[in-house]
Amino acid sequence: MTVKRGMVAVAGVAIVIGVLTLIVGLPVVRTAGYRAMVSEYGRAIPAQPINDRRQPLKWNFELPVPGGVTIRVQAPDHMGVVKVQYPDEPSPRTLYEYEDYSTPIAIGMTGNKLFVHWEEALLHTDHWLLAYDLENRREIERRRVDPHDLPAVK
Repeated sequence: MTVKRGMVAVAGVAIVIGVLTLIVGLPVVRTAGYRAMVSEYGRAIPAQPINDRRQPLKWNFELPVPGGVTIRVQAPDHMGVVKVQYPDEPSPRTLYEYEDYSTPIAIGMTGNKLFVHWEEALLHTDHWLLAYDLENRREIERRRVDPHDLPAVK
């Protein structure tokens, strides 16, 4: 009988932890790599959003990259994803997959890196930070972040 009660108690705790994780989310782990990425994002030059609600895009700008190539960066002002269009590619690259009400929050640039901060909100809200190498056309790093660790959007 004691073993059975213990198993029921463990199962109950597991259910409570599972429900809390679903509602609140997992904690953000602040490693040295996390702090370095957040710090570099803080030094990035913010892309200026378009402040016209009639426009479907909040960001729509061109950016020169080494090799004489100019790319276009686009992102909506509501749910959606950030896209990068290279002139020699037929369709834009999606920098992250749309999931659970994904909404771009901020875009910044430093050197050949494009930083994207977005959130995913359904039962709880997760914030993400992505660093993308514009010259080599690849994701460098992606981390779930605490928005309080990030500089205010300018």
